[in-house]
Amino acid sequence: MKLAYQILDAGDPGPGAVAVHGEGPARVEDMVRIVRGAGLTGPVVVPFGDYATTTSGMEIGGPCWYRVLPGGTGTDPLTLTRAVVQLSDLLAEVDLERPVLFGWSQGAAVALGAALLAPEAVAAVVAVDTPSDDLSRYPAALAVPGPISVADATAPPVLLVASGATEVGLETSGRELERRGLSVSTVTAAGGPDGGTGAKDAAFGPSVGECVAGFLAGTAGRPMAGGSAR
Repeated sequence: MKLAYQILDAGDPGPGAVAVHGEGPARVEDMVRIVRGAGLTGPVVVPFGDYATTTSGMEIGGPCWYRVLPGGTGTDPLTLTRAVVQLSDLLAEVDLERPVLFGWSQGAAVALGAALLAPEAVAAVVAVDTPSDDLSRYPAALAVPGPISVADATAPPVLLVASGATEVGLETSGRELERRGLSVSTVTAAGGPDGGTGAKDAAFGPSVGECVAGFLAGTAGRPMAGGSAR
């Protein structure tokens, strides 16, 4: 099933972005504010996850991306893979030239999976509060096979951002993504968006933008101030 999405056109030409919300209602204005604060002036596409579960595990339609199994037993790899394919299909459908993907929480896992599945369609990924255990649930074959058919012949660089509580998962997530062929930088940010639901820190977007600008200029792996490149 195709994803529903919203396109916010920009008045100025420039790099475009795809903003992938986390669990819960997508607060589009907050996500777009962060994307704009990061210096991306082109169109922003906001897709909407079409999967949700109740606390008992009964499936309903709703605003998340994949199923978390009842009883704390982990993430359902089938619905995670489905969401990755859906986002990859959307990238092929929308008229953006190699956008930067911004993802929060579940949306970060989906955005990273889409970058692995279609690396030639993505310029870079900013993944905030990525659930590190979910990355190991990707299919084993989901990896960058080697040089890809774009001018720089490299996989899209990744910035993993943690807002405190998820800091412990940065190293785990980074190792898993590097094993699958992505170049990863990591940073812990004070404040910033929480699960795609808001901007706690007005400086978050511009500070992320420092790293994104480096990615787009071809200096992948450049860390933000206070961050570290792996």
